[in-house]
Order: sequence, then structure tokens, then C-alpha cells
Amino acid sequence: MRISVSTILVRGVFDSHAEEFDAWFGENRKIYLSELNALRAAGPRGRVLDVGVGSGVFAHRLGASLGVDVSRKMLELSRKRGLQVIQADAKSLPFRDGALDTVVVSFTICFVDDVLGMLKEAFRILNSKGILILGEITLDSKWGRLYSAEGKRGHPFYSRARFFTLGETLSLLSKSGFATESAFGSVSFGPTEEPRVEKATKFKPENQDAFSRYGFVCLRAVKSRSLTQ
Repeated sequence: MRISVSTILVRGVFDSHAEEFDAWFGENRKIYLSELNALRAAGPRGRVLDVGVGSGVFAHRLGASLGVDVSRKMLELSRKRGLQVIQADAKSLPFRDGALDTVVVSFTICFVDDVLGMLKEAFRILNSKGILILGEITLDSKWGRLYSAEGKRGHPFYSRARFFTLGETLSLLSKSGFATESAFGSVSFGPTEEPRVEKATKFKPENQDAFSRYGFVCLRAVKSRSLTQ
């Protein structure tokens, strides 16, 4: 598997801190469940692949049977959760054209050096009625600004991350051939507030003001055209 220097560095971080990463979701269970609610609200169905599956903490609760990641240590944790996983780069997925019904990309976009390449691969492996579910912490939110600042101070994970604004993410989806149908938000509380488990709130993607109110945003997108056109 030929991967970029940036991806090698990201892989090294997650290999070195896999247990720490996985433990975060137990230690911050209310945030985790709120994020999970947003991903579930987007409606994953059929044969589901999680790209950047990590430790499988989301995938095994979303009905995903397949996962890919560059980190071997993360894949070991995913296997323990019963997932069938493959070590692969998000920009070169080992699946045939149109093989899948749903591709989930949660917390992955900020760690990929070629987001367009990843999204185009998701487009390729989805069937004509397939859906892409993209979950992220946007730079529009208090959480995104906090994590971005922590990255600049050398945080082991966030120092390798690039957070996107809503507008940037929607533009990347469009350039990749996707049309964003709906959006779901959770984690409306800020980093200094008491966390709570929240149900997802649905809103229209064009309502960009809503994105700044949620720490976690999930976009549901469908294939809108052929990339060859």
C-alpha cells in the first residue's frame, strides 16, 4: 500500500495512541452517544462501509460490517468489536465500482491529506442509490475552534488534523459528485458546559447558521452525477 508522508505520520500517531483514543469515548460517553445519534439519524442502510473506522466504536453501532483504516492498531480494536476490516488508504479503496449501499466517513475528513480523492473513491464504490454519511466537527463550531487551537499547541491527534468550515465541506462534496440532502446536528453544548446526551436535530444544509450551534454535524449526501461528465 503506497501512501503519502502525511498519511504515514497520521498512521503513526494512531498506532501509538490507539488505546488512548478508544478510551476517550468511554470517558466522554454522553458526547459519544450524542454523536452516534446524529450518525444514526442520517439513516445508514444495506451494506455499510466505515472509512477511517478507527477502533470501530461507531461502526459496530451503525450496522457497518466493513471498515478500512491506515492504522494497524486501530484495526485490531475494530476486529475485537466484530468488524471485518482491511488496512487501506481512504484514497484507494479495495472495493469494486458500485459495490456498497452506504459509506460512512466520521471524524476522518480532518485527517486525510487528499479529501477530494477520498470522496471520489466513496462516489466510485457506492451504487446508483447509495448514500454517503459524513460526520465531522466543523471549524464553525466552538469545538472545532478549540481542537484547532489545541492542534497548534501540539496535541497528539489534533496537530495532524485540519478542520473545515461548513462551506468548505459542502464544496468538496459537490466537486466529488455528491448532492447534500440533509444535515443533522448534536452536541449543542460548548466545551465548558456540562455534557448531556442529545437527540439529533435535522436541518437543511443551506441553513449554514445552524452549523455553528452544534459541535458535531452529520451530512447525508447522494450521488448526483457521473464524475466523467
